[in-house]
Amino acid sequence: SKVRSDAGFLAQQLLSQMWTDAGNIASYAYPGSGTVPERISTWVGNVNSSMPGAADYPPIVTVTGASSAGATVQITVR
Repeated sequence: SKVRSDAGFLAQQLLSQMWTDAGNIASYAYPGSGTVPERISTWVGNVNSSMPGAADYPPIVTVTGASSAGATVQITVR
């Protein structure tokens, strides 16, 4: 249960950051491989250091329908 709680905290942490930077929401998308976007590099580092096995299963951030009105965001911490 601690790992689940930590995962939820990390997801909420990123979501809070995205709320305060809504104009750049599309730049947070990360498929879990390749170059980590600069806006979430610190967050991905926190996930990798906090979650067991996260280096093998990096987080995924999906952003769809990004516009000035908002977007649909899915954050997966594995």
